[in-house]
Amino acid sequence: MSDKQSKSVRCWIARIWSIASLSLLCAFIVGNAQQASQWPTVSEWMGLLLFPIGVSLGLIVVWWNESWGGWITVLSLVGFYAWNVLVDGQIPKGPWFIIIGAPGLLFAMIALSQKKIQNLE
Repeated sequence: MSDKQSKSVRCWIARIWSIASLSLLCAFIVGNAQQASQWPTVSEWMGLLLFPIGVSLGLIVVWWNESWGGWITVLSLVGFYAWNVLVDGQIPKGPWFIIIGAPGLLFAMIALSQKKIQNLE
């Protein structure tokens, strides 16, 4: 398999994964919206801006610009973990935040590898 074919396969895996991640996030948002009895606090809004809003934005942007979308997702996820440590003193438990944001990391890695290939040529 050539480098171009390999990149195409990785991109489509990440795109399909991003659709699954966005679908799961939408299901959580819709489910929580129906049960929410009070608005989030300012601190909670900061966390929500990073995850799920920032991660979702990045996963949508990757369809037009893989590099930008990937980095928006990765930085939002890292920011969410940092915010959680500052607010709760610990990182979120379980792998789900990383699994949902992983397509963005994959796109960022693809963009970096493409940049290295272009620099070598």
